[in-house]
Amino acid sequence: MACRGETTTDTALVEASIDGDTEAFGRLAGRHRDRIFRLAVSVLGPGGQAEAEELVQDALLQAFRKLPRLRDRERFGPWLNQIAWRRALDRKRTARYRWPHLPEETLESVPGPPADPLEQERTRRRSRLVDACLAELPPLYRSVLYQRYWLDASVGEIAAALDVPDGTVKSYLFRGRQRLKLLMERRGFDDAPA
Repeated sequence: MACRGETTTDTALVEASIDGDTEAFGRLAGRHRDRIFRLAVSVLGPGGQAEAEELVQDALLQAFRKLPRLRDRERFGPWLNQIAWRRALDRKRTARYRWPHLPEETLESVPGPPADPLEQERTRRRSRLVDACLAELPPLYRSVLYQRYWLDASVGEIAAALDVPDGTVKSYLFRGRQRLKLLMERRGFDDAPA
């Protein structure tokens, strides 16, 4: 097979994979594994890293099986992202029935507990409130907020993962923050993020 060079395009690797070159598919998987992992974790949320690893394997296996049906071979990355996105949303839906509570982790990392007990309680309250409000957001907004603020992904990285323009990601981030703020205000938290 003709895909031994490191500069081989995804399209060439897809073609070689369809022709039976499993090494070519291994290279494709290696190129896209980190991005679909971040996408899966952004949907599953804090504490979902182990489940995201499984999901990545499932998505890659599904992609390998369906590869001959991929019409636009130049769009392998976005196609794989969509497979991972759908599998993550499915996993998140079924997880609701297995784990009815949210993990105690939040998007924020606090360097250490504040010395003031009132401040400690306020921090815990805010963390629980942010987690609960994030769980109420539509999956798309929750995902872009997790990717940006929890995984520290750039707007460009999020755009590539979702296969949308940078401006669209900025719009999603703005709308997600606005909805999060509104949800927090409705629950009586007066220090909602702007």
